[in-house]
Amino acid sequence: LAQAGAKQITLCNRTNSRAKVLVKNLKKYFPKLSIYSAPIEGPLFSKVLKSADLLINTTTIGMAGSRFPDFPLDQLPKKALVSDIVYTPRMTPLLKVAKKTGLAIHTGEGMLVHQGALAFLLWTGHLPDTQLMRRVLLRSLKRIK
Repeated sequence: LAQAGAKQITLCNRTNSRAKVLVKNLKKYFPKLSIYSAPIEGPLFSKVLKSADLLINTTTIGMAGSRFPDFPLDQLPKKALVSDIVYTPRMTPLLKVAKKTGLAIHTGEGMLVHQGALAFLLWTGHLPDTQLMRRVLLRSLKRIK
């Protein structure tokens, strides 16, 4: 996000001290970027949600149908995008609720495809066909169900 030109990033973690450490490390690489941490509950979290353009779940919550208990998606602006890096199931409980709420969603298989493509490039020196990789991944995920 920082490399893509985000103006501000707020990291929220169940353990706020971990978010603070990550913020400190990121500021070394992006000193001009506004990077903050916030606890994942309470008035500050509510304020963060109300001004968010993008919410990304980077936890394993969502795998095997697990869900966030009472996550306040309704506090996000209607223009916000909800992304989940979990790719199985493709439509996690978080994404299902976000979609029902009218929010735009982004599934996790794209991140997996592009991580794999980068690894392939680093190991072989050749850039793979990411569209083919995505089709094969989606076909494979359908068989897992």
